[in-house]
Amino acid sequence: MSSFRSSAIATAFLAALAVAAPASGPASEVVSTTQRDFVPFDEHNPALVKRWANWDKFGEFSGWSQKFQDGQGTYVESGDEARYGFLGTGEHCWTDLFWVKHRIDAANWQRDESSVDCGKTSNCFIQNVKSGERCTSWDLHGSISGGFGTDIMAKFLGYSGEIGFEAGGGAETCLTSESQVGCNWDDKLCHTAWRSDLTLVHEGYIRRRCDKGGDHTVWMHDYEARAPIKETRVGCAALCTDMSYPDPVPSA
Repeated sequence: MSSFRSSAIATAFLAALAVAAPASGPASEVVSTTQRDFVPFDEHNPALVKRWANWDKFGEFSGWSQKFQDGQGTYVESGDEARYGFLGTGEHCWTDLFWVKHRIDAANWQRDESSVDCGKTSNCFIQNVKSGERCTSWDLHGSISGGFGTDIMAKFLGYSGEIGFEAGGGAETCLTSESQVGCNWDDKLCHTAWRSDLTLVHEGYIRRRCDKGGDHTVWMHDYEARAPIKETRVGCAALCTDMSYPDPVPSA
């Protein structure tokens, strides 16, 4: 009888432990913020209590990046912070700026004002050509030609590495490009110089992040930042009567 009673007590005790123990499997797993499906946070909801909000640095957009993956590239800096509700219980949002890659664009040939009629002079050459003033720009909010923009462009230039050209966008946000070579002819024809200006184009994206329930991305938007290169290329193959340049633009 004593042995039966002890066995019954032990069986009941083990059953109680089984009820108290947490269930195993998916119900007890901790889901990371990268696995959750977040409902996009509406920063224009009139019911929100705003502590502060602005879009002065990068601007406000919606949708999703068409070129890049979230987290791709080099993080540059953040801005455009906003807080909603009460400290510790509301939503904190901000915008991250990422740089991904660069390229060099060559503009279409443009007729220069320099010309020479070799039938009327013994100095049948054009020493060099110059572009008009060109300035750094981007397709996000506001101008990148001053203020914080000069710091950002200086960082972009550092990420680009050695490209063989000297570009503006750091201390110099506007500049006049000049060719490093000129044109010489040994005939009796009238010649006009043409030029193709070069631009260093930075590509990347901004992403809007909010932190309620874990940091997550609300939207992403691509950008291009364009910095003029100090060297322009000169074309010497056109006559004064040519209305278009006879050769294609060389690849940059």
